[in-house]
Amino acid sequence: MTLTTIDPKTALLVVDLQKGVLNAPFVSPIGDVIAHACSLIDAFRIQGLPIVLINVAGGAPGRTEQPRRHDGPRSADFTDFLPELDHQPRISSSQRIPGELSPAPIWKSS
Repeated sequence: MTLTTIDPKTALLVVDLQKGVLNAPFVSPIGDVIAHACSLIDAFRIQGLPIVLINVAGGAPGRTEQPRRHDGPRSADFTDFLPELDHQPRISSSQRIPGELSPAPIWKSS
């Protein structure tokens, strides 16, 4: 499907496209997933919209319904973003962006 319009109040979240997942078994070919993600990233950059690249090093403790995909030691670059994503860090998660939503509490204390 061709991307034709992007809502101007949208952010792109790209999760787990990191070096450590390249050899994991996937339903769809990972090359296609990377190409589609790169197309979206390019479109968002052209529009000046936020892009958040998220890498994950661990797993949820206690999850047993599926076997772990990464047994054994992980390489030092396991969580590095794929070079194809052209990671362009601008701010850290502790910096505020004008117009950014304030964090909301997950629960309300009584």
